Amino acid sequence: MKTTTKLFIGIIIYLNFCINSFGGETIRIAGEEWRPFSSKDLKYYGLMNRIITESFAIGNVKVEYDFFPGARALHFVKYGDWDATGGWTPSDERAKDYYFSETLFEEILVFFHLKANPFNWKTWNDLKGIEIGTVYKSYYGKEFEKAEKEGKLIIQKVPSDTLNFRKIIHKRIAIVPKNLDAGLDLLQTEFKPEERELITYHPLPLDKGPLVLMFSKKVAKNRKMLILFNQGLRQLKKNGRYDQLFKESRSGDYI
Repeated sequence: MKTTTKLFIGIIIYLNFCINSFGGETIRIAGEEWRPFSSKDLKYYGLMNRIITESFAIGNVKVEYDFFPGARALHFVKYGDWDATGGWTPSDERAKDYYFSETLFEEILVFFHLKANPFNWKTWNDLKGIEIGTVYKSYYGKEFEKAEKEGKLIIQKVPSDTLNFRKIIHKRIAIVPKNLDAGLDLLQTEFKPEERELITYHPLPLDKGPLVLMFSKKVAKNRKMLILFNQGLRQLKKNGRYDQLFKESRSGDYI
């Protein structure tokens, strides 16, 4: 019995040593410009990157960032030139080359509209006859795409959501589908306070899904880095810090 107990304690000590031995290490993150989650121009490099930094800090791991177009960031991490990249949808195809963290956050798409417009919806049929502003080549989820192909939606496509929001203000369209946090950031940075006050969003998501931090399978230390990151992320969520960071970002504190 004593031998078994000593062996068990020895294994625990060894595992803790293996994990903690990465304390003081540095991980290199290949980011992309995706406000308000990731940007070299934002405080803490944006909301997502602050979550990443603070999660790793709990395990005494420092983080270095650089920013690239999304496809290049994926390429660099896939081949081990950079260690990890954040804000991606996990898939079977990507699992061949990357380890996935626990969910960083859910990407939530909502409809923005004028406060003065009593917009409400529950099903796609409720959107019949409502003019919707979208952006060329943007993706709004399978259900939206299906409804559009079936001719259920009236769509006006433009080059940017800045233009879409201005069209809402001038009542040229009724609603705009957009990532919730990206929409709030756009209002904070591109519109006057009196214009921002005109626009709100409907709480029912038209699409949502998990986004993760992806670690290169080419980097030997990344199995342990994944463990450290997930431990830190869980702690942020448990102690309320995670929700506080979202609140700060949505209040414009990182601009």
